[in-house]
Amino acid sequence: MKAGGNADGSRPLGPAAALFTSYFLLAVLGLQWGTVRGAASPVFPAAGVALAGLLLGGLRLWPAVFAGTMAAFLLEAPPLPLWVKAALASGNTLAALGGAWALRRARLRPALTRLADVLVVCAAALGSSAIAATAGTFALAGAFDQGFRQALVTWLNWWVGDVTGVIVMTPLVLSWARGEPVGRDRGRWLHLALCTAAAWALARLSFGPESSRIVRPWLIFPALTWAALTWGVRGATAAMLPVAVVAIQATTEGHGPFGTPAGLQFALLQEFIGATTVTTLVLAVVADERRNSEALRRNEERLRRASRAGRIGLWEFNIDSGAAAWTPEAWALFEGCCPGSGRVDYARWLETIHPEDRAAVVRTVDQAIEQARSRLSEAHYKDEYRVLHADGTVLWVASTGAFERAGNELVMLGVVRDITERKHAEEALRENEARLRLALRAGQTGVWDWDVVTGRVVWSDEVCGIFGIPPGTFEGTLEAFERRIYPDDRMRVRAEAQTAIKGRTSYAIEFRVVRPDGQIRWVTDFGTVERDEAGQPRSMIGMVTDITEKRAAADAIRESEERFRNIADNSPVMIWVTGPDACCAYLNKVWSDFTGQAQAAGLGFGWLDTLHPEDAERSASVFRAATARREPFRLDYRLRRHDGQYRWCIDAAVPRFSPSGEFLGYVGSVIDITDRKQAEEERARLLEVEQAARSEAERANRLKDEFLSTVSHELRTPLTAILGWSHLLRRRSSCEDEDLRKGLAVIDRNARAQAQLIEDLLDMGRITSGKLRLDVQPLDLHDVVGAAVSSIAPSAEAKAIQLEKISSPAVGVTRGDPSRLQQVVWNLLSNSIKFTPEGGSVQVKVSRAGNHVEITVSDTGEGIEPEFLPYVFERFRQADASTTRRHGGLGLGLAIVKHLVELHGGTVRATSAGVGKGTTFTVELPLGVAHAPAEGGTDGREVDARASVDDICELSDLSGISVLFVDDALDTRDMVRTFVEERKARVRLAGSGEEALRLIELERPDVLVSDIGMRGMDGYELIRRVRALPRERGGDVPAVALTAYAGNEDRTRALLAGFQTHLAKPIQPTELLMAIGVLAARGERKGRPQAVDGGPRLP
Repeated sequence: MKAGGNADGSRPLGPAAALFTSYFLLAVLGLQWGTVRGAASPVFPAAGVALAGLLLGGLRLWPAVFAGTMAAFLLEAPPLPLWVKAALASGNTLAALGGAWALRRARLRPALTRLADVLVVCAAALGSSAIAATAGTFALAGAFDQGFRQALVTWLNWWVGDVTGVIVMTPLVLSWARGEPVGRDRGRWLHLALCTAAAWALARLSFGPESSRIVRPWLIFPALTWAALTWGVRGATAAMLPVAVVAIQATTEGHGPFGTPAGLQFALLQEFIGATTVTTLVLAVVADERRNSEALRRNEERLRRASRAGRIGLWEFNIDSGAAAWTPEAWALFEGCCPGSGRVDYARWLETIHPEDRAAVVRTVDQAIEQARSRLSEAHYKDEYRVLHADGTVLWVASTGAFERAGNELVMLGVVRDITERKHAEEALRENEARLRLALRAGQTGVWDWDVVTGRVVWSDEVCGIFGIPPGTFEGTLEAFERRIYPDDRMRVRAEAQTAIKGRTSYAIEFRVVRPDGQIRWVTDFGTVERDEAGQPRSMIGMVTDITEKRAAADAIRESEERFRNIADNSPVMIWVTGPDACCAYLNKVWSDFTGQAQAAGLGFGWLDTLHPEDAERSASVFRAATARREPFRLDYRLRRHDGQYRWCIDAAVPRFSPSGEFLGYVGSVIDITDRKQAEEERARLLEVEQAARSEAERANRLKDEFLSTVSHELRTPLTAILGWSHLLRRRSSCEDEDLRKGLAVIDRNARAQAQLIEDLLDMGRITSGKLRLDVQPLDLHDVVGAAVSSIAPSAEAKAIQLEKISSPAVGVTRGDPSRLQQVVWNLLSNSIKFTPEGGSVQVKVSRAGNHVEITVSDTGEGIEPEFLPYVFERFRQADASTTRRHGGLGLGLAIVKHLVELHGGTVRATSAGVGKGTTFTVELPLGVAHAPAEGGTDGREVDARASVDDICELSDLSGISVLFVDDALDTRDMVRTFVEERKARVRLAGSGEEALRLIELERPDVLVSDIGMRGMDGYELIRRVRALPRERGGDVPAVALTAYAGNEDRTRALLAGFQTHLAKPIQPTELLMAIGVLAARGERKGRPQAVDGGPRLP
């Protein structure tokens, strides 16, 4: 047995349709310009669109090119034989394929930003056009006797026309489809419009009936040059398009500079268009390259200046080869100067690192490399170390790097920057903090008395405590006092004391003392000299105060101010401070560096001068209002940078208060947020693009659903008539006419196969869109399998295949969708019967295994090759996919089986011993499956037409029942009338909804059977109008929807609209008769949707 699966997916309909439409329209236009029996053209623009379309959308779009060519030739060249048209279409398709393939191999940039890209397109135009011209010439030569004699002329005309079409249209499509976004600059778009309009006007002037043959066409070049120089390739292609159109139209009409002589008019036209287009494109590309080169040079120069200013450089290290490359700014940090070459190996770099840091640096690098080799995406390198210059200078640098793969080699890219000033600031900060901690110790105040005459010194106990000695242990001498003074302060203290004794009346000094434990304390010493009657110093009495805490506080304030300035000046943001009067009192160095304004100039309200004029007043108002309320504030404004460029910044500030609550002013910071604003704008743009793309995808999905619904309707409607009439004819045919009976059976069987193909395609559409749901209910798998076996039995009998069913009574009742499970079993049985030769056997077995149920379908058929088994359940995949395969089908059945089984929470597998040894499919379903109900369920409002039919009516006799059948398809109306009247029912026919409404009110039928998809008033509108009628006028007539719209959502919509039954085309006559009998017998005339089940799904 052989089975099918999935191919490579359906081609995108949108791009294919766009390519077909554009190619067809341009091909028709080109053929209208034709010179050789409608098959050649002086310029064939469709060739350029085909080449660009396959290059952008992929080579798989080639059927759109072939179909567009055939459609154009069928419309514009009817005298040509069909095989000639097919050959011409094949040649054009091969030309587009060859050109697109060649451009991809040449790595063309579709935006055509390089001169090489334009030249490659021209080369592809020459080569691909030769393919089409050769195919067309041979085809025409074979079709017409005179073709061979004019082969060379035909080939040249064809080739040059296609070449011209490619070089005009392909750059136009590629540059506008793949170029950089233009934006919404109205001035720039107006500029392009003026260029294009000027080119068109000059072309009209040059190719008018009164134009000169030689001079005036070249008047167009200024406009084309203008467009090429200002808009680049896009401008050149846009301006060239109207020129080419005007030139071709004028020449084909016989006027303009190339209108005569007749023998040379198209050659001159092609030469003009080709030369003009290529020249304009080359000029545009050269102009673009020069602009891009200049922009790149400016950016590189700005980067170099920024790197030098910030003492930052870039480096690259090849881990595998050991080679390293440095920008001059980077290597200058290691050598102290910029070397001529930036390529220095790893060993030379290590020599520049300070010897004390070298080992640690090597370890850090090795760890980063090891991490990169194991987890490249997470690896990073970061380190800070010292470098030693040849002159002994030591610098601190910070180096960071990331890893990437360059082919098979591991490369680390990074940046290095000078952090010496930061390190020095950190060191100074640490020293200041240490001194601050020493100055914060507490002290006391004491009194002393120095007898100048005897030299005796008396200290109070508090003084002893200040000096760190036990009370009463002081020696009482001046020498003992001076010994405890800090050595560096002794001479100063002694000098101050002598000065006070000799002349001054007071003594005051601050100095340090050294405690016995080595502790140094700061003291303030005040004293007053007492003198005798003669004025001689007698004593000095004073007070010493431990001012260590005060001194420390003063030092702390000084250190804090210095630290704040250091931090502020080295902060990455601008910092400012204002006083209570709102005047700026401080601006850090970053402000000055950013704005170029001197710090002194920005104080007060001078900082407002750096704001954008449009933002200054608003910012000042916000600042004044916040100051009045003493509240934090935050505002955005544009700040002029030192280079004159205005940058968006965010300014955030908080008020300062003293411990007593007094308002002291504000402290704030300013951050450049220009890049963030641009990122936010870009994010908003991308969100808008994403939303548009999502809307387009949703629209495409809706169109696909509508297309599938239309396909269902258009294919099921004729099948209804085919199956109905074949059913009637088989029942009426005599047993003696074997050929007729056999023919009708073949018709019926193939029509049902067609119906199953339609159902498979629709199911696969629902599967791929995620809209396939289950109608879960309790069920008996024996009944499900039995129904599938009964429906497939005729197919098995036709091939003399023994069909056997084995059921285990222990299976019991489970839950699932009976219709879908029957479809699973039917698909597996159908697959086995298809691939089992005549006289073989197929067995289906239902059994219980643990906590699940197994359904096994085995056969003695062709088997499956082991290589194909993994793909057996894929869509569109078949073991034999050749055109000579023995078995038909789309390869969807097993894919649908797999999806339906998985929706039930089960699994399906296939096994085969090999080719010719049969195949076994095993479906495992869990007991008690309970998934969500089917999408569009009817909430139990549907009445089963199969239940209790025998108790209600006899299907062989519908006597006395009047039926109104509405359908715009005459064949269906005749078929339904025939088999319903056979059951003795009265049948009235209506071809439209309007006619049906009239007949309902006139004849009050017992049952209404209506199609849904009808011209004018459809079935939904009809039933709504019927239900709007009062009961006495037929508003409660039971209604059956007989329609080719067969999805669950269609069924739900029909029931909600007012139908009692939804039957999907193609319908078996017995199903419709059953529904009519049930509704008529039950007298369902309430106008509410009491639905009748449409019966089992057709296999």
